[in-house]
Amino acid sequence: MPCHIVKRHIIECYECLPGWGKAVAVGAVALVVYIPFRYWLNRPRSTPIKKDFKEGMVYLYQFPRFKNIPSISPFCLKLETWLRMADIPYENITCCFKTRSLEGTLPFVEYNGVEHPDSALAIRFVVSDDLSDSSHN
Repeated sequence: MPCHIVKRHIIECYECLPGWGKAVAVGAVALVVYIPFRYWLNRPRSTPIKKDFKEGMVYLYQFPRFKNIPSISPFCLKLETWLRMADIPYENITCCFKTRSLEGTLPFVEYNGVEHPDSALAIRFVVSDDLSDSSHN
């Protein structure tokens, strides 16, 4: 059967449903799409992501950048700004929406092959590991 005929048949069946039936159908379609996507997003991955890391380099994983804005996420912006102000050498790694820390957060940093999730925890690690002079202020 051609695709346009199947599409028309689905639309006709949907229009024949009562209001509650339409709500159930939309919810079912949402679940059918959401559950595999969530599974795909949360499947295990190896760590560190960057296998050929340089010692002493911080790798910042964040959302894709825009032409005029460093980041759409305030947390990514906070972490990158903090790294710049502390004069810490870092490399920005753009993630697709699939890549997350092992805890499921973005942004996160990797330092010497060890992952540090969340912007606040990453800043706390950098200060406690004495990577910057700003920890002495």
